[in-house]
Parts: sequence; C-alpha cells; structure tokens
Amino acid sequence: MQHYPYLVVLDFEATCEEKNSSDYLHEIIEFPAVLLDTSCNKQVDIFHSYCKPSLNPKLSEFCTKLTGIQQSDVDTAPNFNIVFNNFERWMKKHDLLAPRKCAFVTDGPWDFSRFFNIQCCLSELKYPKWAKKWINLKKVYGNFYKLKKPRMMDMLSNIGLQFEGRPHCGMDDASNLSRIVLRMLEDGCRLPIQ
Repeated sequence: MQHYPYLVVLDFEATCEEKNSSDYLHEIIEFPAVLLDTSCNKQVDIFHSYCKPSLNPKLSEFCTKLTGIQQSDVDTAPNFNIVFNNFERWMKKHDLLAPRKCAFVTDGPWDFSRFFNIQCCLSELKYPKWAKKWINLKKVYGNFYKLKKPRMMDMLSNIGLQFEGRPHCGMDDASNLSRIVLRMLEDGCRLPIQ
C-alpha cells in the first residue's frame, strides 16, 4: 500500500435547491482544502476560496441556510477557473504535484466524481490528473473501525471527538475530516486510494 507524505482533505460545497431535479448541475461555491503532513501528523496549511457560480448565480434560500454561504460571499468571489488556478499554485508552492507526493481525502465519492467533475465540464477545464484518484474516508473509516456507512458526526463521536464549527460549511467540514484522518493515522490506519 502506497504511503503519501502529504494528504489534502477536501470538502466542496455546491449550489443546491431543496428538491434538486436529477438534471440539476451543482456548481462549486466553496473550495476548502487542509494540508496534512503524515510524517508528524500535523496540519501544515489550508487553502480556502468561495467561487462565483455562473449557471445559478443567485443562491437558493435552502443553499444559504444549509451551507451558511451568503450571496455576498459568492458575488465578490472569483470564478471557478481562477480558484482552480489559485489552488494549483498553492499545490505547487507545497510541491504537491510531484508523483506520489500527496493523496486527496474526501468524505465519500461525490466531491470528485460528481461536483468537481461537473464543475470542470462547466468551466471547460481538462479534468486534472491529480484529481483522478482519492481516498474515500467514509469507506476506509468504516472498514478500519468496523462501522457501517458512517456519517461525519458518527465518525467523530466514535473516536471521542465533537464537531467543531458549522455543519456544511466546507472549511469546517474539511477541518473536522482532517481531525478524523489524524486520529486514524495515530491509531495505525493506512489510507488506501480507492
């Protein structure tokens, strides 16, 4: 099993409506990432940006209540292409684009397989090589601690931690997922790419 010197924990937030139709195209409106150093099990840095949506520029009331993201947050934010470029610069600053240097961690498959994939298509960006493989924390956690389909709150409480911040705030979710990852590493878990 591959060991990565760094882990990048991501939890995108996207536009949404209370009853999304099956053809609703979610646009990423919050892009948070937490960089963890696995050699010392510490948080090294964070990346955070809101993104201005183009298809659904006006956030639904449901989306604002769920995520806490205000209309003014996205109105004044750069578009996804700029945020994407800023994120890649952040990755280069930490030398994360080198082979086998880092792995991405998400709470399930949706962040990359759905939200990021859709957003790259909408923004006419080539899907980056670095986003093609990631660690599904929900699955790895369930296997390691023998819990069936754990949600983030279940994962935290099972290891004696409480959620810090606001649920569905991307940065707070990514920070809490990072706390889970660090505990799993302390408990001897190896995090395989899915």
